[in-house]
Amino acid sequence: ANSAESSPTKTAAAESVIMLKEEIPEIFWHEKNDLDLTNPDTFQSIFFTEQLDLDALADKEDNLATVDTSIHTWFPLVPPDSLNHCLDKVEIALLEAVREQSSAFFEESIRFATLQEWIESLLKEVISLQAKVDSLFKDSIRPMKTVPADHSEKQEWQSVIELLDAANELIRCKASIAGFLSAADDLTALDQVYYGRQKLKQNNLAQLQALQGVTKQLDQYEKLIVTNLREELVESFLDWNASLSGSTNPSASYSFSRTTATGGGAGQNAENLARVRDIIQALTKCQGLGVTVQAFNTRLQDVMRLTVRTVVAEFADSAPSGAGGMTLDRFLDCLDMTMEQLLALLSSASAVDAYCMQEGFNFRDETSADDSVRLNASSASPMAAVVTSAAELSSKSISELLRLRKDAHSLLSLDEMKRLWDKCVSFATQLEELTGYKASVVRSTLLAQAKAFIERKHDSNMSALVAALDSERWSQCDVSIQRQGALTRLCTGRKLITRSADEDDAAAAEGKQQEVEVNGVRYKVVWSCLLLIEMVIGNLSAASHFAGTTSSIVGKVADLLRLFNSRTTQLVLGAKAIHSAARLKSINAKHLSLVTQCLGLVISILPNIRASLMAHLPSKQHRLLNVMDEIKKEYAEHNEKVLNKFVTIIGGIIEHHLAPKLPGTDFDARARDHPPGEDGNVPCCVFLEGISSNTRKMHHVLFSLLPPVHLQDVFSRIFAFVDTKIPTLFSSLSTEVTPQPGTTPQKQPPRFVYPQTDEGKKRMLLESESMTKKLNGLEGVQPWDFSLVGILERRLEYSLSGKTQLSSKDGTEHDSEAETDVTTVPSDNEDSPDTNQLNGNESSPEPKSQDAPLASEESPPPPPEAEVDEERREDTKSDGEKEEKNESSEYPVEVTTL
Repeated sequence: ANSAESSPTKTAAAESVIMLKEEIPEIFWHEKNDLDLTNPDTFQSIFFTEQLDLDALADKEDNLATVDTSIHTWFPLVPPDSLNHCLDKVEIALLEAVREQSSAFFEESIRFATLQEWIESLLKEVISLQAKVDSLFKDSIRPMKTVPADHSEKQEWQSVIELLDAANELIRCKASIAGFLSAADDLTALDQVYYGRQKLKQNNLAQLQALQGVTKQLDQYEKLIVTNLREELVESFLDWNASLSGSTNPSASYSFSRTTATGGGAGQNAENLARVRDIIQALTKCQGLGVTVQAFNTRLQDVMRLTVRTVVAEFADSAPSGAGGMTLDRFLDCLDMTMEQLLALLSSASAVDAYCMQEGFNFRDETSADDSVRLNASSASPMAAVVTSAAELSSKSISELLRLRKDAHSLLSLDEMKRLWDKCVSFATQLEELTGYKASVVRSTLLAQAKAFIERKHDSNMSALVAALDSERWSQCDVSIQRQGALTRLCTGRKLITRSADEDDAAAAEGKQQEVEVNGVRYKVVWSCLLLIEMVIGNLSAASHFAGTTSSIVGKVADLLRLFNSRTTQLVLGAKAIHSAARLKSINAKHLSLVTQCLGLVISILPNIRASLMAHLPSKQHRLLNVMDEIKKEYAEHNEKVLNKFVTIIGGIIEHHLAPKLPGTDFDARARDHPPGEDGNVPCCVFLEGISSNTRKMHHVLFSLLPPVHLQDVFSRIFAFVDTKIPTLFSSLSTEVTPQPGTTPQKQPPRFVYPQTDEGKKRMLLESESMTKKLNGLEGVQPWDFSLVGILERRLEYSLSGKTQLSSKDGTEHDSEAETDVTTVPSDNEDSPDTNQLNGNESSPEPKSQDAPLASEESPPPPPEAEVDEERREDTKSDGEKEEKNESSEYPVEVTTL
């Protein structure tokens, strides 16, 4: 049916197929339908006329007894004759199709028979040709096959002849190797070894039974030759040295030291270089450069160790305890020779490395499987690794020598330590420049010993400074020119130079000066202060010389400065100098003035000390210098206490010696009995004259000891105290003590009585004015605007200018005001006021020390009258006698801890 449907023209068969499609159900025409009657759907669609209702069939089964049991009533089947009719029509359609296609089938059958006849004829022709080819091969080609066989046999005999010739040549080559080795011609012998191996490979001679041992013999010869060449090259490297001829030819910039020693010229150097080049190339072929570098490294280190041991043993023979017992000069000589020899060996190794890099020699065996023969294959080059290893060994050797003497080095002087430091740093610098290896071992060891030296020196300085302060008599000492120069260099920022003992003696012989000059200001100092400055300058010099020690030296300098400050406070202000090794009888104004001079000197150079330390500290450690600011503040506070102590001296004299004389003073009688002199000078009472004379004595002592600024400061404090203390004493001694109710009245002490007459009042005011003029007339002091006369005028109600009673606008008198003006002055049992009190500020006085001894116990001050008479007698003496008397007339200080 499909073929009929696909024909180009409509035939009867095709028409019958179309009619069949209309009559026969579609299910029989479906191409993919296999008509599986076991499938219920297929079976139902073919044999049933309508769709079955299964639920209805179930009901029928339940009512089987009451309903009609005919099967046609249950299943509506297709009539059986309908399918037979369809089958007949299909058969008729098939017959029509076969009838229409039968002519084409017979035509194809005829064509197939003709093709079969052609194939049979071709087979016969092929068989005939094959028989002709077999006949031709038998008659012509087979006899010609013997010619190549004969030729091949001839070639085999020729190969045997060549093999025999190669064997003879190999035997001759092997025999010549021994002769070349005997003649020390290792390079030619190596060429013969490689030539023999080449013969073995080219001609397959190794397969011959008679020549199987030749390969092993050649390997043994090669090992022997490589060993000889390696030893020769190592010796050449060890004798290698950089030439100083200054040649511009890179290859000529290196030569052998033994050639130079024997007087060889440039030609000999060229031959040596060519020999080295040939050896390196030969070892490169043998894969022996790695072993050679390892051997050179081992040999170089052995030579270095032997050199160090030999030199140290040579210098240590005369020392009682070996290297540790050498003197410094001998040890430095030993270091010189050791470093010189080590640097010479390193110079040779560096020159070899430079030459190999220039020539492009690679000392790595790329194909070697043994990593043990390679030397630091990860570095830039194996030869550079040899130089680095040798530099490391040199650094460790010098470091070990320094460790042997670490205890002895801590006892050196600063100059000796500098010599040792310079020598070792110079060696480390040369080693780093020569090899590029950081000599951290030498530098760390040297730094550790420098720190140990500084620590030991600091302990010695602290002990020496304590001893100097305890034995200090607080008298001015002269300053050598060299010490002044060191201070000048410190203040101007120049390099500090330490002095040796011989230089100290030479400086003492050169001359001295009485004062120290810093930034244009001159200071009188004591020996312990000079010693402190010398120690500080020594530490600063160490900080500038020993790199890396500045951070520790900051603490050392701070310790020295604080020790001097605290110990000076104890000895002078605390009066412990009376019981120290100096055994001073008392603490007087001269001592105090020298203390303030020393403190001022240290304060003036503290910024320079700070700047010198900062210059050698990294920026992140600058905060360490905050301690210098704290020390400056401590020195300023100490200096303030010393300056206030001068006021305490005058206050003690006024309160304890002059005040008791005031109740017996009668200004009315003095106006009557002691008139002014012809020159207008008014003689003062014992009280006021004592204040004036003792202040002049104080000025006489301090004028030659204090700088003008300090002198003005001290006497301004004294004048302020006197200006407030005198009215206070007048008022307090004139007040009658009223007994408390219920207590027994006691005997009243003598009282001061203000003058009642105008002449007495005028005399009191004139004497007070005369005293203030004398005080302001002292040389070098700042004139003080005394309020004493004004206060007394208001108290006495009398004016020197108008001689009238002073009163306010409302007619009230100013007695109470005069008393109010002096209420802030401390009482007689207190120390002198501090600076804040003198300036009008309230501050609580510092407590007195209960265990502080009194310096005046051994030498009490003279009475005021005797001091006045002595002052007048001194005016008639010569200047020399006054200076001598000044030493003995210095009044002691009643010391209490401020």
